[in-house]
Amino acid sequence: MTNTAISMVCYTDLYKTEFGGRQSAQFRYYLGFESLLKIDNAEFIVYSWHKDMDRLYNIAKSKYGSDSKKLDKVHIIEFDLYKSPLYDIIANIRKKTPKNSFRSIDVQYAKFITLNETIKNFPHEYTYYIDIGLSSTALFPNKYITNKKGMHQYSEVSLFNTKWLNNMNKLSSNNKLTVFKMDNSPEFHVESRIARSKYLIIGGMFGGKTETTQKFSNDVLSKFHEYVETNKKLPLEESIMTKIHTEDRDKFNDITFQVWNHEDSGDVFKKMIRGKKMFYNTFEELNQ
Repeated sequence: MTNTAISMVCYTDLYKTEFGGRQSAQFRYYLGFESLLKIDNAEFIVYSWHKDMDRLYNIAKSKYGSDSKKLDKVHIIEFDLYKSPLYDIIANIRKKTPKNSFRSIDVQYAKFITLNETIKNFPHEYTYYIDIGLSSTALFPNKYITNKKGMHQYSEVSLFNTKWLNNMNKLSSNNKLTVFKMDNSPEFHVESRIARSKYLIIGGMFGGKTETTQKFSNDVLSKFHEYVETNKKLPLEESIMTKIHTEDRDKFNDITFQVWNHEDSGDVFKKMIRGKKMFYNTFEELNQ
């Protein structure tokens, strides 16, 4: 029986638009979504532009074939960034300040708005947000890539599976929010200067018991409004998440790592990762 909802957002072609975003990210998102569908014990809710909805649904249809029970657990829902309740607030400030072209502020906070929609419309015992492009060779080494054909070689990561999600739920059963904590620097992370912390709570994945996840999501949106009203600037969502974490650390399950890169990231990163806990190591632990 499915007791977990996984909420995601997917927005392609934002690069060089007013929203900003990664260049040529669409295949990473599409293939990452396909990889996540290996998780059998979850219901997937994806929010996207209207133009991407058919593509995402067809990916699920191709993955599951004639298995209607699995396909019924995939929901592709339109969420127009122009109609977001935060659009006017963000757009007005963005006119006065340079935009972050690498990560879209609109998407960063859309994931909390849509997460609340998931909780309202698809109630489960556990609810998580996961970045749709997280399953990628940028973060996971080749030994965990199960499909080496074509573009799949960049995203088909075996560590995203039912056992991993079951262990996430076990960890989160204490009613604390499970977060991934990057703890690797004696200096303040740029994103965490608002929190004055030497670590960073990443925005790519978090969640737990649904009531806990909903409270955190509401807290993030509330602090976003407070910060914008006071500072007239747009904070990255990880800044706000880290700030909330520093204020009451006992309410969180921390999954800690030190570096994003891994042994297959290239020679330039070998010195950087030596003796460090890599992001993918946390997935290895959750697969035990």
